[in-house]
Amino acid sequence: MYYFNCILLIDDDPISNEITGELLRRLYFTDQIKYALSGTEGLEFIEEFHREKGTFPELILIDINMPGMDGFQFVEKLNSLPISKDDQFKISALTSSSNPKDMEMMAKLGVDHYIVKPLNSNKVKELLSAIN
Repeated sequence: MYYFNCILLIDDDPISNEITGELLRRLYFTDQIKYALSGTEGLEFIEEFHREKGTFPELILIDINMPGMDGFQFVEKLNSLPISKDDQFKISALTSSSNPKDMEMMAKLGVDHYIVKPLNSNKVKELLSAIN
């Protein structure tokens, strides 16, 4: 089974973050789950995490529809950071949007996987298969 040292959940809905985090903990994919309530907060966390640990969270789950910086803008900003190809992390959209245009746009931005909420154990297994 794959294990992540750190997973970052970025969603403006704290209840959704907690439910997703609890599911991932119960499935033993990580002990360290961090939460951000906006794209801006997520970027700040990533930059601080990288300064402190010299690495990135191994998995980032991002919602698309958020006030302020949405998921697309977050991924664009993340892509503009000076990140080496040696830095290993995966990013997945975790969103209520099943719009094919959103899926296509995330794929163009380099997102590794796209999950339509609600997250469940089968979708987590699908995510792991897709990103490994």
